[in-house]
Formats: sequence, C-alpha cells, structure tokens
Amino acid sequence: MGLQLIENILDLYFHPNETLLKIKQGSNLKESFLIFTTSFFSLFLSVFLSFPVSFTISKFSILFLIGTVILFFVLSLKVMWVHFWAQILKKELEEKITDSLILSSYSFIPFYLFFPFTLILQGTNGFLLILICIVFIFWTFLLSVKTIQTVYSVSFFKATLLEFSPLFIFPCFFLFTAFFIFLVKNL
Repeated sequence: MGLQLIENILDLYFHPNETLLKIKQGSNLKESFLIFTTSFFSLFLSVFLSFPVSFTISKFSILFLIGTVILFFVLSLKVMWVHFWAQILKKELEEKITDSLILSSYSFIPFYLFFPFTLILQGTNGFLLILICIVFIFWTFLLSVKTIQTVYSVSFFKATLLEFSPLFIFPCFFLFTAFFIFLVKNL
C-alpha cells in the first residue's frame, strides 16, 4: 500500500500522461479512488510545504488536518459521481464521462501550483490572497466547463449545469483555506 502511494505521487510529477491513462483504465472504484487521492494529496502536500516560515508548526498542523479531511471527502464524492453517472447512462458513454472527470480535475493543477507562490510573497495581505483565489477558482471552473462542453458536445449552458457537482466543491475548499489563513495571520 505504501509503495503504491509513493508510485502514484512520483507518476503524477514525472509521468502525468501515464497517470491520467491509469485513472482512465481503472476498472473498479477502489483503484480509481486510490489514484485520485494519492495524486491530489501530493499536490496538497506541496502547498503545505510552501507556507511562509512565519507560520508555526501548530498552525501548520491545524490547517493541514482540516484540509486533508475536506480533501479526502471531496475526492470520494468526485469518484462516486463519475461511477454514478456511468451506471445510469448508457455503457458507451462511460469513457466520455471518465475523460470529462479526468480533464476537469487536471485543470485544477495550475491553481495548485500557483497557490503556494501567493503565500510566500512577502507583504501579501489577506484581501489580495482571497481575490487571487477567487479569480483562479472561476478560471479553473471555466476550464472544466469548456472540457465538458467538448467531451459531451453540448451547449455551454448545459456544460455549466453539469459542472455544478462535487467537482465544484474542490476549488471552493481553497477559498475557505484563504480565509482561514487570513484569520490565522491576524490573530
């Protein structure tokens, strides 16, 4: 189990295309959930390791614990969401649904990578950080909608409605994190 976690984390960083292929070919819920959680957990760990030195270990621990719990909850919703629709809709649409989930999730990675840099900038106040988070949330949301629109060949309006799912909860978590950081820094 531990070796599998390490393998998935390394695959995400050094072989992202192969990792997406493994997710796409996942034949059962357990395998898909394992790949999703380990991949995004590694990205969240990158955010954790990039916090300013001024943060204490106790504040690190509290934020990391809350974030990890929310992260695993949202990821489980995301995996169950795609399997739910795969069973309801026709069998031949399962691959398209899975592709949509993968690409939508993968579009959040630029936000993950940008988020630590906003934290390590000296003099960045809470308002600016929250504003940056809001901009990137809507940016990744639009990317996901565009992906769904392409995969399903539907209108932009229908793709927007479809995107209002557990997928949208994921970037919203970072807005909550931004507020939390703002409160901690001003205690």
